[in-house]
Amino acid sequence: MASKLPAVTDDVRISENKVPGCLSTVHVDCTLEPKEGDDEGSTMVVNYFGDSDGLLTKGLLALLIRGLNGATPEEIQQVDPQFIQAAKISQTLTPGRNN
Repeated sequence: MASKLPAVTDDVRISENKVPGCLSTVHVDCTLEPKEGDDEGSTMVVNYFGDSDGLLTKGLLALLIRGLNGATPEEIQQVDPQFIQAAKISQTLTPGRNN
């Protein structure tokens, strides 16, 4: 999954987009755009993009991007962070990657 993450430009790799406290260097940014097919443009969706220098964190980033892209801000706020434990992803992560 990490290899399918689209490349990002250097303007994404800025300190404001860096994930704090992560063992790897991870940068994440997003755009807010009208939902495709919404002719009125009243429904806005978030599209994420990013990169990491670590293969594992790049794969985790790809999972999050795949799961959240195209969701509304309200839908994203409804995501329970406990899904990481429910999916047993946290069992494979070091404490520094569980932030």
